[in-house]
Amino acid sequence: MTFEEALEKTIDCVRGKSIFSKLNTAVLVPADWHVDAVKRALLPNEDILFVLYYLVSVASLGTQLNGVFVITDQRVFVCDGNPEHSAFVQIPISSIESATLTGDKRYADLTISSHNELFAVGHKTAIISLAKEAIDTAIYNQSQKAASAETQPSSNETDTIQALKSYKELLDAGVITQEEFEKKKAQLLGI
Repeated sequence: MTFEEALEKTIDCVRGKSIFSKLNTAVLVPADWHVDAVKRALLPNEDILFVLYYLVSVASLGTQLNGVFVITDQRVFVCDGNPEHSAFVQIPISSIESATLTGDKRYADLTISSHNELFAVGHKTAIISLAKEAIDTAIYNQSQKAASAETQPSSNETDTIQALKSYKELLDAGVITQEEFEKKKAQLLGI
């Protein structure tokens, strides 16, 4: 998803007809320099899942950043985008130890922690629930990629399997003997 699409999805959570809804919507839109800072920070092929322009507590800085809180398929980061003294703090998805949602029907907090960092952000429950869903999706997708990578044979394993199949076909065709096949099999498997 693009930055603009993710921001629109967040804004849709508070959009309404009342003056308060219009004010809530207006304060969620970051300045252009914030948007530019986030876009510069994106990695190639990084997919944005969630965007929120708001205050985020950042443990390593010991303060709150008024900036853009972004969840991608690869990491969670906060970028204040200030051209004079930009702050950028991130947590890779693979290092997230917990993502905890607390609150009630109106207001919720999301705390994301890793070994080295902790982010905390609170807002309307609909928005924070959207952020939690994005985190859960990113964590799940990374775990599926890791599991898939573990079950895929390496190119060496694939080459060995193909060689064994070829020798088995030669054995079945009577081109080589059982003894020759066993010898080649032991050689290929390193036993």
